[in-house]
Amino acid sequence: MNANKLFRSVDRNGLGRGMHAGWFALLLPVLVAQATYTRLTTPRLPVAAGPDEGEIPGRYPALRFLALGESTVAGVGAATQEQALTCQCARWLRDLTGRAVCWKAVGLSGGNARSLLVRMRAMERVQADLALVVLGVNDVVAFRAPAKWAQDLASLVLALRERSGNIPVLLAGVPPVERFTALPQPLRDCLGRRARVLDREARQLASRLPGLSHCQTPLPRPDHLAEDGLHPSPAGYSGWAWVLAHALATLARLSPDELVAERAAVTYSPMCLSGRHAA
Repeated sequence: MNANKLFRSVDRNGLGRGMHAGWFALLLPVLVAQATYTRLTTPRLPVAAGPDEGEIPGRYPALRFLALGESTVAGVGAATQEQALTCQCARWLRDLTGRAVCWKAVGLSGGNARSLLVRMRAMERVQADLALVVLGVNDVVAFRAPAKWAQDLASLVLALRERSGNIPVLLAGVPPVERFTALPQPLRDCLGRRARVLDREARQLASRLPGLSHCQTPLPRPDHLAEDGLHPSPAGYSGWAWVLAHALATLARLSPDELVAERAAVTYSPMCLSGRHAA
C-alpha cells in the first residue's frame, strides 16, 4: 500500500466521488496517515516458490490453461505454487472436466492491468485454450480511473486473443478490499468502495465483449487470509479456485466454432467498449 500513490491519485481520479466533498476533505489526512501506517507495518510476503507451470494428470487431449494477473497469480500468501490460485484452479478444472490440465501462471506482484498489457505485448505467441485474468487490487490502490481501467482490460483481452486465437477468457471479480483485515477504517471502506466501482466496469465489459465472462470473487473469511491480511491463504486460494473453476469449466465446453460465431456477431474496439451487433 503506497501512501504516495494514494496522495497523488486522490485529486486526479476523485476518491471522494459519491462522498460529500467536505467530509472527504476532513478524511483525507486520516486516509493518507493510515495508508502510510499500513505500508510500514504490513509484512511483505514473497511470491510462491516452485515452477509457475505444470500438468495435472487426466484424460487427453489436455486443456491448456493460462492465468494472468497480479500478486494473487504470483501466489503471494502461499508457500508453493501448488497451494496457489492457478494450480488449484487447474486441479478443480481436471475434477470438473475429467481432462488433463496443463497450467501456466503469469503473475506480477505489484502489477496492474497496464503492466500486464506491456508483458502480454512482449509475447509473440500464447499456447492456451482457456485464460483467466485476475486484476484490480493494484488498480484500486493506484486509483485508476474507471473508464481507463476498462480500456486497459479490453486492450489486454484483445492482445491475448491476438496471440492465442479465439479462446474464452474469464475475468475474476475485483477482490472485496473492504474485507482485507490489514486495512484500518475508514481506509478500508474507501478502498472497498473504489473496488466495487472497478468491478462494475469489469462486469459491464464482460457483457459487451464476446467470449469474455466475469466471475464474482467470493467474500473471504478472516481465516482464509494470509498473515499479511491482504492476500489469500492456501485455504483461501482453494475456495476461490473452486468458484473460478466452475466458471472456467463452463467456458471450456464452448467449441472453437461457437466462439468464432459469437465473436463474429459483435464488433468491438478497446477504445469503444459499447459493442454493437453487426448488420
